[in-house]
Amino acid sequence: MLSWLHRIPWPLPPLLVWLLAWGAYLVLTQAGQGPGTAAVLISLAGCLAARWGQSRGRRLIIGLGFPLSWLWLADWATLAAPLWLLPLAVLLLLYPPSAWRLHDPAAEPDFGDLRERLELPPMARIVAVGPLPGLPNSQPLGPLLRALERAFPDARHTGLCPGWADWLRAHLSGTQAHLLRADPWRSDWSACELLLLALPTPASAAVPGASKPTSPLTAANAGHAAHHAALEAAVHKAARELPPGAWLGSLGQPLPSCQPSLEWSCPQGGTLWLYQAPWPSSASQRPMSASAGSGRPKR
Repeated sequence: MLSWLHRIPWPLPPLLVWLLAWGAYLVLTQAGQGPGTAAVLISLAGCLAARWGQSRGRRLIIGLGFPLSWLWLADWATLAAPLWLLPLAVLLLLYPPSAWRLHDPAAEPDFGDLRERLELPPMARIVAVGPLPGLPNSQPLGPLLRALERAFPDARHTGLCPGWADWLRAHLSGTQAHLLRADPWRSDWSACELLLLALPTPASAAVPGASKPTSPLTAANAGHAAHHAALEAAVHKAARELPPGAWLGSLGQPLPSCQPSLEWSCPQGGTLWLYQAPWPSSASQRPMSASAGSGRPKR
């Protein structure tokens, strides 16, 4: 949708975004909106416009230009103290600390010829979900969607994000998928040919308990229980709603209570566990295993 914008030479994109931001700010303040409120609203709009940038540095330049210039020109004596942190808030919204740890372009998933393994129909609907409620530190959705777009170029890609921050970060990743902000538990999964869950890796799968624990052991037990409950809920929902022949994928760790139909080894490391509906709930079958560059999956 924004491909024609990417052809505009640098540095015109940030200049245009800053000019429009200041124009919108003047319109809002002339209409009676408070300067602080107007600056916050325009800064949020600038975060969306930052998707125009094709690299992390350029996105930061586009998104931080207006709030930094507004603070520079504003009357500091009249500003409320929290507004001094506006540029930092924009920075954390664009790239939160979790993204600093988890976003590594070199480690972006590579699904290779997975398309031939799954034999999805033309224009198949592929939905990536993440993070599931109750599973913090999940793998970022944007790189996952870009990897799916490369592996399945003719599919209809959708990203399902539970929160505004996740939705915005996915937008800024450069994916061309249709992004929806919705509760995964209330969404309809029945129209998917491939549903992929972005889950935490085992090393980052600790989930804090709902209440303050009385000991580190209690905290660990509460976290593992909440983590397991969220995975079980995803399995049950997929079993109810996915049509026969559809695939459920789990990137980060396997799902409980069901045996994978296929294990895909990514070239850069990591495993994608795939379950074809309807799947057995017991471990009575051995999964097929495959890796990029190999032949047909082996039993």
